[in-house]
Amino acid sequence: MAFRSLWLATFAAVLGGCAAPTTTVQVSERGSLIPGARISIPLSPQRLPPSQPQDGVAFEIGLAAMRGRDTQALGATQPPIVVGDQTFNGPLTLRYEFDYTHLDLRWRGRKFFGEAQRFGLEGLAGFGLANFGLDASAPGQRGSSNEDSWGFSAGIGAIYKILPSTSLQARLDGYSGGRYIFDNITTTRIEIGVAQALGPHAAVRAGYASWDVKVEPDGSDIRARFSGPVLGLEVMF
Repeated sequence: MAFRSLWLATFAAVLGGCAAPTTTVQVSERGSLIPGARISIPLSPQRLPPSQPQDGVAFEIGLAAMRGRDTQALGATQPPIVVGDQTFNGPLTLRYEFDYTHLDLRWRGRKFFGEAQRFGLEGLAGFGLANFGLDASAPGQRGSSNEDSWGFSAGIGAIYKILPSTSLQARLDGYSGGRYIFDNITTTRIEIGVAQALGPHAAVRAGYASWDVKVEPDGSDIRARFSGPVLGLEVMF
């Protein structure tokens, strides 16, 4: 009898540990301005003013922030959406407000080629911090989720100097992080734009970026996409 009771308790615990399926939260924000800022500190000798892209190694800090609103229809036969401690069952339409903040702390290496030194490649590797906040509401219901994570960040890029103080720059970045294991938030970012020096130690960047953010909280998974114009300021020491 004792063995049977132990077996039943174990079986119930296994069943309890199997999470019920949920519907993924799908949100996007397109066309909104994505502001950003960078600070770079050289770690190798420089031949040109810091605001002009050149060979060398530097420590770079990058910050980007974005927010948006969206809706999602949940059908009667679909699994529920769980945000925080609130479970939403269909049929209904959820309204979302969401925001994402991303901070990178990375080592950056650049190498230019040819006699004119116009074309260059760069690689970045280091750590990142991310925060995704989501507020969900439906008639008579409201739930919220706020996820923080830290993890690994890496990227590659290409630079073409149009003029000594003006350059076309493109980057592809990836981030993977979590509270305890590296699977809580993952991000892919593509950015292309023009950087214009404002002096020897500052430049402004303008262009276009696309972010794909995946979040794995305790409730429903979240898939967020941001895209739009980018405007950023970079300070170089």
